[in-house]
Amino acid sequence: MNLLNISIVAASTALANAETELASINDNILQSESTLENVNLRIENVSEAREDRYEQCEQEATDYMDGRKARDDDR
Repeated sequence: MNLLNISIVAASTALANAETELASINDNILQSESTLENVNLRIENVSEAREDRYEQCEQEATDYMDGRKARDDDR
């Protein structure tokens, strides 16, 4: 009976340790997911800013070409 109690205590301890390790792994996964979400948001913001800058430059180039054409037509 004593050996059975020792085995049960050892199994309980191993189970508690495994549960603690799983909780730690879960925390690491949650932190990684949060980091990935932040990185994805930053990438999205940079991409939007780049697209906005591209559209702005494209509009300025069009305005410049229209102005140049109008000046050339006036000559």
